[in-house]
Formats: sequence, C-alpha cells, structure tokens
Amino acid sequence: MENLAVEFYDSSTAAVHISHGANSPSSSDYRLRQYSDALIFANFALRMMRNLGKGTDTETLARMLSGWSYEPEALNTEANQPREHASKITALESHVIYRTAIEMGLPPERAMQLYGGPVFLVPHSGKGRKRFLGTLTSPQRNPRFKLKTKGFGLAGKGIPQYGTDSFFVLLVYLAEIHNSPEFLAALKGLAGACGSAHLSGEIRGLNCESLAHACVNEWFGGLIDHLNNGG
Repeated sequence: MENLAVEFYDSSTAAVHISHGANSPSSSDYRLRQYSDALIFANFALRMMRNLGKGTDTETLARMLSGWSYEPEALNTEANQPREHASKITALESHVIYRTAIEMGLPPERAMQLYGGPVFLVPHSGKGRKRFLGTLTSPQRNPRFKLKTKGFGLAGKGIPQYGTDSFFVLLVYLAEIHNSPEFLAALKGLAGACGSAHLSGEIRGLNCESLAHACVNEWFGGLIDHLNNGG
C-alpha cells in the first residue's frame, strides 16, 4: 500500500509526502518506486479531473498537463524564493497558466482566483490546512486508488483552485526526487497522456484506475520489464 498526501499550508506553499509500506516491493527497489510513484500521479490526475468535471477550468488544466515539462528556467516566476523552500522553482507557473485561461475564454476574475499567484513546493512539516489524500493498493497487479480531501468543508469550497495547484506540486515533487533524464522524459509523456485523456473524453465514471494503469505502462513499462527479467 502506498499513501499520498499533498498538504497546503496556505494558498502559496504546499508539500508532498509519499509513504511506501514496509513490506511493499517499491520500498526496496528504486525502479519499482518510480513506477509506483508514476501510478500514484496518474490515478490522482485522472480522478481529480473526473471530479472537477467538464468545463473551461478542467480543460485549461488538461492543456497545461499536455504541455508540461520540468524546465526550471521556464517555470521560474518573478516571485522571490524563500530560503527554506525545498524547491528552487515554483511548482506552478501562474503567469503562463493565467494567460492561457484568459485566451480560452475564462473570465479574468475567475482566472485570477485560480491562477493569480505562484505556489511553492516546501519541505513537508506535517498536516496542512487543506489536504488531498490518496491511497494506492496492489500497484503491480490490480491497482486500486482512493482519493479524499480534507479542510474544504461540506461544500468543497476551494477544491478547484487547490486541486489545480496540487497537480503541479506533485509533478515537481516527483521530478525532483527522481531527477534522471529517463524519468523526466517519461513523466512528461505521462502528464501529457493524462491531459489528453480528458481532452479526448476518455475519462469516464469507473475507468480511471484502468486508464491510469494503461498510461503508466505506456511510459514506464520498462521499469516493470526490468523486474520481470530479473534485472
């Protein structure tokens, strides 16, 4: 069992924590951990887009995922990076996504609400004020993913804003802990596949887990081949 927590301490700082069970193969094999972490992202992304529903907000997010890559110089904003932050870059390039949203017809007030400021990845320091929690079971065989939120109240106020930010916080976290050219190239492809799944209408009520598994196998299948071949 693998557990994901995306913790927002406020609207501009967030942390990620992924725990792998002591008896989980991914806790001792780094390639399996890469595969498992990619599967966590794909399940999180597809489930969140399904929950956010159709509309300009989700389409903007999907298009950003389709074009995402880990390029620190491109991701930097004009905001000053506090020393205590784990990442030297912002997790979300708010200026770019804000302009994209406006170009796609989102009202300026809505675009400012969702994408008006940068979000920084910071060291994990416990529970946040707003949280996205995921649990992945049986990642190598018959994966099942559960997602829940905390801190948003019964009405779920703020989920679209924080939910959008959470995608890019998680992407940057994974890019930084698995910082190899091969992993980054595969992660870019996986993010694009998840975005394209929404844009093409592939995401449906009960297919998120199977779709996530297919996307990850397309881009990270070599990691499982390595294990099957005993390498």
